[in-house]
Amino acid sequence: MRSRKFLPVLLLFFVITVLFIVKSSLAKYAANFNGEDSAVIAIMASDITTSFSTVGAEPGSITMIPFSITNTANGKTCEVTQTYKIAIERSNNIPFEFDLCKDSSCNNVVSKVGTYYSDSSFKLNAGVPETNNYYLRVYWPSNKNDASYSLEVDYIRLKINAVQVD
Repeated sequence: MRSRKFLPVLLLFFVITVLFIVKSSLAKYAANFNGEDSAVIAIMASDITTSFSTVGAEPGSITMIPFSITNTANGKTCEVTQTYKIAIERSNNIPFEFDLCKDSSCNNVVSKVGTYYSDSSFKLNAGVPETNNYYLRVYWPSNKNDASYSLEVDYIRLKINAVQVD
């Protein structure tokens, strides 16, 4: 009878002992690292230049807008190679159509994928001043001549998305 009363105490002692052994045998590791490092940040520079103020404002008109993209800004040349793509943002008030061309006669038209114009030549190399010239052909189709367009204003903005090449 006495051994039955002693059994729960013995069992409790055994469980506590096992827990203590398991807890103390678990390996614990800690490491501290100290040090210093430095980095040089490369200049990322690009700029866009254009010279136009108005677009032909009548159905059937075509306006060529020259613009340039360069890897220099504020007298500094970009220290990393960059690729870019071009998007046209506008208010869509007038039914203009657009072509992005590599030449003034628009014989070499850049293809559009989604909202961006992109081409394998859309690249500016690191450390060498480069300028790529383009022409935006803005065309108002002559069959879209509704009188409601007569008082409309549209804006056109070129958006350049430049990305550093690793």
